[in-house]
Amino acid sequence: MKQESIGGSCYYICFTDDFSEYRKVYLKHKSEIVAKFEEFCTFFQNQTEKPIKAVLSDGGLEYINKGFKNTLRKLGPELRCSLPPIILHQNGTAERTNRTLDLARKIMIVKSLPKSLWAELVNTAVYRYTLNHARTPSVDD
Repeated sequence: MKQESIGGSCYYICFTDDFSEYRKVYLKHKSEIVAKFEEFCTFFQNQTEKPIKAVLSDGGLEYINKGFKNTLRKLGPELRCSLPPIILHQNGTAERTNRTLDLARKIMIVKSLPKSLWAELVNTAVYRYTLNHARTPSVDD
């Protein structure tokens, strides 16, 4: 979305736990990706008491720059890039998330909402997805 949100964000990033399908959206500027990833790692590890073992990416520049690689080295996860980046099924979870986030655009169009509300709609789409799809422990766990 190329429109600035009410809160001043121009971009968002969504991190997803592949097992639980838990998603967390951070509204950001591109320069904040490393800090937001560190924030997600801290949050996730505090919630699950488990380390993040790998980060799967499409090979976008925001994930292969020196700052992000240094953060991965410091925190421990391995970076895995789908190769070549055009093969979307190798990163199916992220692609499913993107389809979920398309809901924000659809709502905005159908309801004729101002474009500046995109961030609120993205957060709503993720929240709604989490409520409907989050895995919970079974009785045997």
